Amino acid sequence: MNPKVFLSYAWESPKHEQWVKELATRLRSDAIELILDKWHTVPGDQLTTFMEEAIRDNDYILIICTPQYKKRFDNREGGVGYEGDIMTAEVMTAQNQRKFIPILKDGDWNISSPTWLKGKYYIDLTGEPYSDENYQSLVKTLYKKRDEAPPLGKKPSYISKIRTSYSSERKLIEKVKEDIIDCFRQSKADAGHTLPAKSFYHKYLMRYNPKEKEAFDDARDELSAEGIIEIKEGHIYLTKTGLDIIY
Repeated sequence: MNPKVFLSYAWESPKHEQWVKELATRLRSDAIELILDKWHTVPGDQLTTFMEEAIRDNDYILIICTPQYKKRFDNREGGVGYEGDIMTAEVMTAQNQRKFIPILKDGDWNISSPTWLKGKYYIDLTGEPYSDENYQSLVKTLYKKRDEAPPLGKKPSYISKIRTSYSSERKLIEKVKEDIIDCFRQSKADAGHTLPAKSFYHKYLMRYNPKEKEAFDDARDELSAEGIIEIKEGHIYLTKTGLDIIY
């Protein structure tokens, strides 16, 4: 289906109105069903009804932003002000922000955008001629054909290996830390007592596999950093902090 679009702009000058008409013509040439007041109203029509239906019933509203448009919108002046009431009410009730697309025509964004549009992503069509790339970006948006992110691939095998390795090593270190603490506990050591090396060797170390033995130094250093043990001249001593923790 062809997108249905209404163009909201301020009647400022013959030159500006001609620019709007040329943009509308170009969009229609690209099979976009664009609604413009100059083409779709005749004397005798109720303009407020036209504006209400145009904003309510179309897929998108293109808002041509200029300093004059901002002034009329923010001050709720004339037709622009009336359309402003309808647009902001629809956004508040329907939460359809993407329906309303700002187009910067004159000036910079700060002096041309109505207050409610300040934070919006806008299309820049300033300059004569305006950027054809930006125009194409607008058309892609109306057709919902903007560039999309590529699909997610598979997790690299080396990432999985790193995580598995880390998890495995972490578990070994935690196990050895618990064994060191348990040995102090079993020997009913007091603060300042050294690790009973023979008991630890027979109960734990001689039964460790090579990887568990490799984890011993890391486990000992971590317990020291945590203040649970103190290392002096190659011997491991229980600290007061360690005493409080293991009993």
